[in-house]
Amino acid sequence: MKQVVGSGSDLTVHVGLRTGDVDVAEEGSPRLRQTWVIFNVYDAGGVHRGAVEASAEDVGVPLDATRAVQLQRDDTAYRLPLHVSAAVASLCVPETRIWIAIDQPVQYLPVVPWETLFTRSVGVPTFRLLRSALRPVGRGDLVDVALCISVPAERVGVWGAEEVVELFLAMLPRSATRRARLHVFADAVSRRIIAKSMQRLEQTVAEVIPYEPKVGTAYLDEQSVAPEGVWAMLDRVQRGIASAVGRRDRSGVSGIASTVNSLAPALLRIDNPWLQWMFEALRDRIIDYVHVVTHGSLGPETGGLRFVSPIATNDKRWTRPVTARELNALLLGLGSWSIGFSSPPGNASVAGLRYLVHELGMIRTGPVLLHDMTQDTTRDTLVRAYRYYQDSADAPDTQAVTIVANPRAATGSLPNDSDLLQYTLAELLNTEFAGKDPPKWLLTAQRLLEESATALESDATGEYDDAVKRGIGSTLLYTRDTLAKIAASNIPSHEGA
Repeated sequence: MKQVVGSGSDLTVHVGLRTGDVDVAEEGSPRLRQTWVIFNVYDAGGVHRGAVEASAEDVGVPLDATRAVQLQRDDTAYRLPLHVSAAVASLCVPETRIWIAIDQPVQYLPVVPWETLFTRSVGVPTFRLLRSALRPVGRGDLVDVALCISVPAERVGVWGAEEVVELFLAMLPRSATRRARLHVFADAVSRRIIAKSMQRLEQTVAEVIPYEPKVGTAYLDEQSVAPEGVWAMLDRVQRGIASAVGRRDRSGVSGIASTVNSLAPALLRIDNPWLQWMFEALRDRIIDYVHVVTHGSLGPETGGLRFVSPIATNDKRWTRPVTARELNALLLGLGSWSIGFSSPPGNASVAGLRYLVHELGMIRTGPVLLHDMTQDTTRDTLVRAYRYYQDSADAPDTQAVTIVANPRAATGSLPNDSDLLQYTLAELLNTEFAGKDPPKWLLTAQRLLEESATALESDATGEYDDAVKRGIGSTLLYTRDTLAKIAASNIPSHEGA
């Protein structure tokens, strides 16, 4: 069963690939198989409203790594054929929102700017559908934001580091709308530019806290981002799920098993120095949002970030690509529920950022955002995007931003999925810690449970029977109850686990 949204006149468009049969030319030699892009459209009730297809060549979808790299800086090759946009537009009313879901095998479909293409051609706001319908537990009005800015010093056309940073700062809100603390991590050039704008920044948020990196090798060793007590609980989750799934899936690498195994302790580690710097500096703080301004990096069917070293060093470990797995580990360790990116003008690989956003949308429970600074001609899209999925404000211009979210989990939309919330610490956090910060280890555990609970709803193919799901659910409930007892007893996480 395809994933669809369930709100009003919304449409879900599943985008996939189909390879045609091999034809034989008159000379007897086989022709190359043609690849087609398939658009399956579903209404809010899950009813299939139709399908339309176009050749990958007509859409501009790269079919191999070489072509993807050729297009990673430039979007002019991508287009939505007229017959596709007309077919989808015929199903829309003025209130329609389109939600894009990319089907397996994704190959290089994530590098295409689908939201921009549909918004321009169909004329309605277009979003990317987040896998999870569970809205992560927040902390009320107090918001801590980690802002990471890393821009190469080399100029790309008229755009140097100074111009890029100044443009981004101009896109931040002019007046404070929420109680917020801004934690700033930046490369050396960007830190100097930000220091000049400190007075204006301080007028928009409650506090601006800049961080200086340590010189030396302090961040060059792999480290864990999970508190010791959470390790023990997570280990029990892994053993319980392995036992439940083992009867049906010996490999443990598909369906529910693969989703929950993505939380395995070995994967909750970071080795990128930039992320280690951020985690160490914020070890005693809970961070609600992380926003990154930097270039992308495109690998074979994967995306990443490419940071500039914040210190004078020739150590290439500072600039190696940052993967979705490492970013997710950082977000779990900080207790964060959302991450956003701004693609600067002259981005070496906006395609790499798009692929990274897709990968995060497949493993995260909170919204993911990609803001295109070049397309943001009004300079207010970033602020409107955050307000949209945080406060149910009017939709921003989705030509300039990709919002990966789920309307079932949005404020003011359909109610949160209580069946999934029961497997988490949501009730404890919303009652015992209402209006105050929970222990950081507890919020990290909550994020882990949110991602684990989402695995239960992600078995759309019905691969696992009810008995297996009940076994996984029982394991999560046991973990929830144990963590709740530790928190209620005011025992530090390493003592009670």
